Parts: sequence; structure tokens; C-alpha cells
Amino acid sequence: MDKQHLTNSEDLAKLILNMGIPANDASTALLPHKLTVSGMSRTGLADALGDLVPKITKSTAIADIESHRKAAELILMGTLAAAFDFKNLALGTRQDNFVEDTHLGRMGLTRRIVERVIPVLIDEGWIQETLKGYKASSSGAIPAKSSQYFAGERLLLQFGSCLYDIEDTMYLTSYHRFNEFESQPDKSIYQANEDLLHRYNHFMADHTWAKKNPSTRAFNQTMDRAGRINNKFQNLANRRVPIRKSTLIDGYAIAEPDFSCNHLRMASAIVGEQLPADPYQEIATYLGLPEASGRSWVKRVLTRCLGSESLRQRGGSMKRLALTTRGNEQITTDIFQAIQAATERLYPWTRTERLFFNDVGAHMQKLEGDIALLMIEWALDQEIPLLAVHDSFAVRKQDEQATDQAKDAAWEKVIRLATKQG
Repeated sequence: MDKQHLTNSEDLAKLILNMGIPANDASTALLPHKLTVSGMSRTGLADALGDLVPKITKSTAIADIESHRKAAELILMGTLAAAFDFKNLALGTRQDNFVEDTHLGRMGLTRRIVERVIPVLIDEGWIQETLKGYKASSSGAIPAKSSQYFAGERLLLQFGSCLYDIEDTMYLTSYHRFNEFESQPDKSIYQANEDLLHRYNHFMADHTWAKKNPSTRAFNQTMDRAGRINNKFQNLANRRVPIRKSTLIDGYAIAEPDFSCNHLRMASAIVGEQLPADPYQEIATYLGLPEASGRSWVKRVLTRCLGSESLRQRGGSMKRLALTTRGNEQITTDIFQAIQAATERLYPWTRTERLFFNDVGAHMQKLEGDIALLMIEWALDQEIPLLAVHDSFAVRKQDEQATDQAKDAAWEKVIRLATKQG
């Protein structure tokens, strides 16, 4: 860990601490995050765990000591990683969460061990409980909720540098996943892309960035649905807390050249229509929505309209947006309907070409993945470390201009091909 990464992680930790505690609906399950052996020693986490274990268990059996140490490490690293996503760690202690072949059980955790570890981590100031779990109501109207935890100041300030020391092998047997497929696609269909991702991940193994892990591609149901490039870097908080854009690649400040209103813009281009520079803002202005939040509301509503598979999902989308919107002003049902109606009035082809509630979003994700593959190929040719972040690309600041030009060329190529195929 060089001085630049250490200073940066301290700044990020302070940024998170200044934001307070995430909302209760912002939580994530415990995921395994391991450090390199050198990282364990360099950050001091190995020594901290050595001090913690005797407080967690009085057993002198080597197996007991190791199981408790491993649990403490998993929970500390999981909570820390969640904090950089600005989320709570949700961790229930119902016995059925720990049985064989469950998520927690496969990590070697037991209810008994977790119930010993959590109180000590709280007492020592490493984590804090932000929501006490509760059982479901007898009628089932109120579902059960897991307890939630957030990183304490001690954890963030002392071990924030672990963000750059997470160890996750970059070498996989396959960089493709196929979810809900009736049968595995013939490898010849995606072999060229598999080879490209293989070369790319081996190239990126020699570079450093926050929450380093391999980039993979996942399709859902068919080869035309989903297909974005996925990595853990994408999950770093960036909306309310600009964590991701404040991180470093190889010790250098980053830039994220991106596409504006990408799904709507791609879908419109494929049907032969053009959008203004900022359609989200045009719709917000047309409706007279609040200046501070109007554009964000339009973006969130249209993301739901494009992402839904059918009109049957419209009511659920409206309900979820009303529940998750922060602050006193919410995206009510009336606002949702007004945004959809205004969009169809200003850009009538969104209605005539059935762009909403027609599974368009999943197909646009596939095109985003195609664009990302072209950018990965370009980055390899230029020997530029690059990370795909949905509709943007994180690179070192000095590579921003070249990346911005390359992404526009990649977009045009993919859309031109998609239009011909359509």
C-alpha cells in the first residue's frame, strides 16, 4: 500500500463518517471479502483479530480459535465493504440461516459463533447496531427483518485502507454466467468474448483499484437479455456519497466518462429517433418539477418504465419508488404517471414503438455489455487500465479524453449494428 492509497482511504473514511448512518432500506448481505497476507499484516488487521479472539471465546482448542477468528474477520470486512457502498450489513441469527448449503453456512459460520462475535465487535467500537432485527407478525403483514450493522469510526479510520487490499482472484475458469437458461449456450457463441475477458482480467491483475475483483458478464434467460459487465467496483457508493469517483486507479485520480440517458437514448436511436442533449431535464422542466430533484425523479421513473417486462409491473414500480424516495417530497403515483405521460407527449415514439413496460431495459443492458467489450478491447490495445461501470468507464484522469472519444465510437458501432439487425 503506497502513501497515495493510504491518504485516499483516510479521506474516504472521513467522507463516510460525515454522512452519518445509511437508511434502514439500504442494506446488503454478508459477502466474503479477504485480504492478501501482506495486507493483513500491513493494515494491522491480523494483530487486531489476535486481540479480539480471546474476548470472543475462552476455548483454547485451535479449531475453535480459528473458527471464531475467521468469523470476526468476515464480519469486520463485510461491514467495512458495505460502508464503502454506504449500506448497512444485514445479518440475521435465525438458525435456518446457518444450516448446510445456506449462504452463511457455506462460509463456515454458525449461529452460536456469530452471536458471540457481534457483541464483542460492538463493545470494542468496531461496528454499531443500526437496526435490531424482529420476527414477522403473526398475520404475516409485517415481514421479519434482520439486524443491521454499520462500520464504527474505529473500523473506518483504522482499516479503511483495506479497500485497496481486498484479495479476489482475477483468474477464473470462465468469465461468463448464464442465469435461468434452459440449457447452457454453445460455447462457440461467446468464445471470442470469453477470450477477451480472459486477456483483460489478466492484464488488470497487475493494476490496483478499490474492491479489486474480476470483471464478468452475466446473461438472463437468453443471450439477448442483460449481459452487462459486472464487478464489485460498480457497487461503491456514488449517488449521495461520491466514494467511487474519489477512489484511485494505480494511485491516480480517476475520471468516469459516461453516456447521458443511455437506455432511453439507445432505444430511441434504434427506432430511428433522436433525443435532445438532456431529455430528463426537458421533461422535468416541462412538468415544472422541483429544480433540485426533478431530473433525478424523471431518471428513476423512466428507468422503471424501460426496465419493466410488462404493464403488470407498473403498479409495483410506482409503489417501490414511493417507498424508497428519501425526504419529504416523494415520487407519488401522480408524479410517476405525469412523468410517463409527459415523456410520451414530448417523444411520442416512446409510446408507438412500445419502449415502456416491454422488457426494453434488459435488451439495452446487452448493448451496454457489447459497448463495454469494445472499450475493453480498446483499453488492452492502448494498455490503459479501465473499469466498466454500467454506462460509464473509470480510467485514470490522464486517460479521460481518449476514453471519452473511444466510448462514443463504440456506442455508434454497436447501435449501428443493432439497428441493422432490428
